[in-house]
Amino acid sequence: MPQLRTNAVYDNAIKILEDKNKSQLNSKHERCRRRRINKGLRSKQQGYHGVCHLRKLRYFDVGLSFLFDSLHNAYHGTFKRLLKLWLDNSYKNERWSCASKFKDIAEKLNSIYYPSTTSRTPRQLEKYLKFKGSEERLVLLFGFEAFRNFLLKNYYEHHLLFVMAVHKAENRSISSIDVLEIKELLTQYHHQFPKLYGLITRTINATKNHSLEIQNTLNLFRLAWHESESDEFNKTLKIFIESLTTTKRVGYKSNRSTAANALIPKKKTHLSPTRLASLQVKFNCLNIVAFQTLYIATTRFTTQDFGQGNRTSDSLILFESDGRQHIGFIQNIIKYQQQFALMVKTATIIDCLRVFIGETQYSTTNVTYGNFESDTILFIEPHQVIEKLCYSYDKTKKNYTFFRYPTLEESS
Repeated sequence: MPQLRTNAVYDNAIKILEDKNKSQLNSKHERCRRRRINKGLRSKQQGYHGVCHLRKLRYFDVGLSFLFDSLHNAYHGTFKRLLKLWLDNSYKNERWSCASKFKDIAEKLNSIYYPSTTSRTPRQLEKYLKFKGSEERLVLLFGFEAFRNFLLKNYYEHHLLFVMAVHKAENRSISSIDVLEIKELLTQYHHQFPKLYGLITRTINATKNHSLEIQNTLNLFRLAWHESESDEFNKTLKIFIESLTTTKRVGYKSNRSTAANALIPKKKTHLSPTRLASLQVKFNCLNIVAFQTLYIATTRFTTQDFGQGNRTSDSLILFESDGRQHIGFIQNIIKYQQQFALMVKTATIIDCLRVFIGETQYSTTNVTYGNFESDTILFIEPHQVIEKLCYSYDKTKKNYTFFRYPTLEESS
């Protein structure tokens, strides 16, 4: 069974590594023998390849003192390995393989609609071995249901433990209860893994020289910061960098006093006579203009019928009304008397994502399920919008799955 990273595990692995290095000889016979021995020692080394000098510090813990890097450890580490186990033909005879359902899974993943401001939407599943960590993040957080009917039940439920833990760990705020739940979810995932997949070599994209890596990163950050603040820094490049860090946003900072010039409508659209008449009565204004797109600061929002057929959608929003949060599709963007209003068709939320460990239930509202059977329409002001959401639609059940980004950052 894989062991948690602790000082004791580290010390034992380093002793094995040092003993192995001492026994290395140059003869051909010894090299062949050493290869056989090394193969058996790799698992005992627990992934360690060399000495960590930070271990000399009295209060340093090899496992707990390193911050968890979700991009490389969770997305580009564990989950990348899982994708290969599930989809690679070399494992097609294993119980966990769903390689034979590759096209069906790809079709399910392609049915997820992301906001256009998503920095990197996942490419076609055929390129999963070349996925970047940000692509794997979206497939893990939002694409898990694509594997529901293709992984065996115990494997899918095991995967949900990981999905739930990452959703909670990546949240914008984490309570002490969340910490305990994350620990329990990952502990169960950790214990069940070898029972389901056996002893498989673990690969993680990590550095061998932690202290040197930290020092180099801090130095590069310091130099880059000073350089960017210099008067001699290229102004065009500075504007470009600022645009990268300000426009790739799913949401924006909501503020009731948003200036009128921060609301930029685009692409006028036609209203039916019946709809126009009802809006004129609603807003007590004859001069009603409808648009398909509205920029709130630098973030774009669109009507549901805008750009249909694309894998991106800026029409599903999380918004606040009457002290509650709602989910809905923007139907119309209305301008009247120099003011804007969004006509939103609101969803009826049925449930959220839940997993169980025994009788204990764990849930997250980052993933909710609902429909639009009630045809409830609300009119809201732009400042009531919180952020955009992802979604998928199940044609068979006629239900939607709504996904909220746990955090608006790429990773921890």
